Amino acid sequence: MVKTEVFLWKFKMIKFLFLISIFLLSINFVFAHCPLCTAGAGIGAIIAQNLGMKSSALGVFLGAFSVALGWWLANVLKKNEKIKNLKFLLPLSILISFLSIILPLKLYFYEIDSFSLNFFGDYGTLFNRTYAYDKFFLASMIGGLIILISPKLSLYLTKIRQKNFPFQGLIINFLLLILVSVIFQLWL
Repeated sequence: MVKTEVFLWKFKMIKFLFLISIFLLSINFVFAHCPLCTAGAGIGAIIAQNLGMKSSALGVFLGAFSVALGWWLANVLKKNEKIKNLKFLLPLSILISFLSIILPLKLYFYEIDSFSLNFFGDYGTLFNRTYAYDKFFLASMIGGLIILISPKLSLYLTKIRQKNFPFQGLIINFLLLILVSVIFQLWL
């Protein structure tokens, strides 16, 4: 019985990676960055849910989707003359988008885990206590951070190589998101 479950899980993971690779190969005619990443992160979340992945692995894609959507919305709003000089438009847009997407979904994807710190002191002190955390919320914050960090990583890679390859930012986004979601699926 256990071997069958492992086989089914491996089959779902191969199917997930196959669908992601087909999606990445089918977009060679588009050179947009942010709307494509936004749509791709949303599609990744839908595929992950259909494959039955853990809610924490799904949270990585949903966090990335919400931050990319907020970033894209800020870029659209900057075209408006009245709003374009607003000082905190980008962080405010990202925060509102993240909270308005993740917090309602947090009720549906409820996954709590705990870890223990046993450094020193009596049990119950700050460094000797058991802490509980929401895996979905943590994973969605990590997915959002990946979307925020990957453009800088792409620029760094371009600086090292003195050129970039087609869809470099998109590929870096998806590779990091897939890597982190697989880590959440298998080990966390």
